[in-house]
This record gives sequence, structure tokens and C-alpha cells, in this order.
Amino acid sequence: MSKVDGALEEQHTSRRLSEMLVLKSDPVKGRGYAAQIDIQKGHKVFEDVPFCKTPDRECVGKVCSYCVHEPSSTPKDLPLLPFGCAQCDSVRYCSQECQDNDLQIHSSECAFLMGNKQARTLLDSFDEYRWTYTMLLLRIITNAYVGTKDIYELWNCCDNYDAWPVSKLETMVDPARVLKAWVETLGYSLPPVDTKITDYLHPFTHDTQLSKCLLMVMKEENNAFGLYTRAKQESYGLAFFPKAIYFNHACEPNIQRVQLANGTLQFVALKDLPKDSELSISYVAAAPQLLLDDQKRKSHLKEYFLFDCHCLLCQ
Repeated sequence: MSKVDGALEEQHTSRRLSEMLVLKSDPVKGRGYAAQIDIQKGHKVFEDVPFCKTPDRECVGKVCSYCVHEPSSTPKDLPLLPFGCAQCDSVRYCSQECQDNDLQIHSSECAFLMGNKQARTLLDSFDEYRWTYTMLLLRIITNAYVGTKDIYELWNCCDNYDAWPVSKLETMVDPARVLKAWVETLGYSLPPVDTKITDYLHPFTHDTQLSKCLLMVMKEENNAFGLYTRAKQESYGLAFFPKAIYFNHACEPNIQRVQLANGTLQFVALKDLPKDSELSISYVAAAPQLLLDDQKRKSHLKEYFLFDCHCLLCQ
């Protein structure tokens, strides 16, 4: 860890994000939230707004690319939104206001996507999953470049760079190539990376800048939240929440994640919690069928979140 990262870590760890919770460090689980005071059941302990968000690929045109507001019904059944980019088919908006608010960010992205055929061809070849997270990372880079967001909000997140299966890691390289092309087009300098990480990734990338972009993909994969309709739990977007990521997992959580229509996340106590209690959410809340099968749930957590669960339900 660099001195800058260490200072940021120390500052972030000691910061009380609300009067009810505090960020602590565990030697096994890493950083995570604990109760700063006694918390009563039903109390909202925390709220976080998206740092950046984007619609799922299949929802583009039906979900606003700027506000990414929750759709009123199944996205595929909705008509196209009324406002769109005249140059590309990558964005549509619910209002002229949203289009105007997104103009600075999208105009840069649009020029890149229309002008770099190699990057656009790669992007178009991705499945919905990779396309969506690549677009989210493009948004994060663009916002960092124009100064509206701090890239360190993502950069200081965990990446588990040496825990990814090779087969999964290889699927991330092409999205990283798109990000690298964008970073080089902007002339933007990504933060420094420990040489042990770039050395580890070199066999996959053969390029330091590409290794940094691959690391960004890993950080997104470890820390992004899916956005789901509240009525049917249908996925419609992807977002990064720089503070909500520190809720650790339990298959029987004591905190419930509540998503509002604008993507804001609220976290509510499911039971009375004494001071110093670890605060946990379920990482499989969007797939309740996994709660009924211990082995499938543990396999899912290992594959997608890279850890073996040892919570009370799994023991």
C-alpha cells in the first residue's frame, strides 16, 4: 500500500459516516461497518446515492441514461424514451433536462464510441453483462476526467486481483482494452498501482496501462450494485456506491437494503442491534431461491464474490 493509499485508508476508517455506524477493519473480512450505538429495529442506519450509474444494455432506450430512474413496468414492454443522441444509439433520456444535464459527459463518450471503430466493435461484441459494466466504467472515467467525480472513490476499493479464476479474468481483458482506449484518448492518467499487482497481471495484459484498466474492472466487479425494479426484482441498471460497499455479507443479515426509485440505497435495521455489532446485508437478496439451497448459495458467493461464507446459516 502506498503512503497516499495508507493515509486515505486511515482517514476513511476513522470517519463516522453516520451517528449509527462506524467503519472498522477485520483481519479476515477487511473493512466493514459496525454499530456505533445501540440501534433499534426499523431504524434507517445509512443512505448512499450512486457515484455513477448506467442502464443495462437491454434497457437502453427504455431507461433514462442520465437519471436511470426505475422503470414503471418491465423495461422491454415500455416505449422508447422521447429524447436521444442524434449521433449514436447508446443513450436515451426521459426529459430534455436529463439530456442537457448529461451533455458534457455523453458528448465526450459519443465522439469516442463513434470515432474509435476498434473499441466500438469490441463493445458491440460484448454480452449484456460485460457491455453494462464497461459503460459504467466509461462513465466513471469520464466524470473523473472532467472533475465531477474522484477516481479514488473507486481506486481505493478492494479488487482481489490474485483471487480471480483465470477463466473469469480472461473475460475482463477486452473490456479493459476499451477502457484503455478511452483513457488514452482523453490523455487521462490513472492512479499508480503497486508493482506486485502489475507483475501479476502482466501475463494477461503485457502492458501496464492495460493492467490498470483490468484492475478497474475487478474493482467494479467486486463493488458495484445491480439496480432492480421493486415490484418484480427485474434488473434494469448497474451502479457504484462508494460508501455502501462496506456492508459485509451474511446469509441471515441484520440490515435490509432498500432501493428507492432514483437508485438511492437506504439501509434499515432488521432487528435490535447492540453497539459494536457487525452490520451485514445479503449479497444474494435478488436471488431468494439461493437461500433455500446451502450448497448453491455458497457456490454462488464463491464464484461471484470470491469468498467462502462462514456465517451462522452456512456453518
